Amino acid sequence: MFMRCRALLWFSMDTEINDYPGSLDRKRIDALDKRVAADFSKYVDGPTEQRIEKTKENLAMWLAASASCNMWRR
Repeated sequence: MFMRCRALLWFSMDTEINDYPGSLDRKRIDALDKRVAADFSKYVDGPTEQRIEKTKENLAMWLAASASCNMWRR
């Protein structure tokens, strides 16, 4: 919800509401899209991707440990 409100605020501050949709400029919309994407990367996707990578590393370590233990049991 916070992200959506922030994006709407940026949009409302950047466009002329009286002339909507004629006031929309593709370059300005693209710039706003980049700001929103950067926020998602920083607050949503980034932390999630870090957790996924850490989990993959832990899984790889435990799989290697398991394989090593299984090798010694033979």
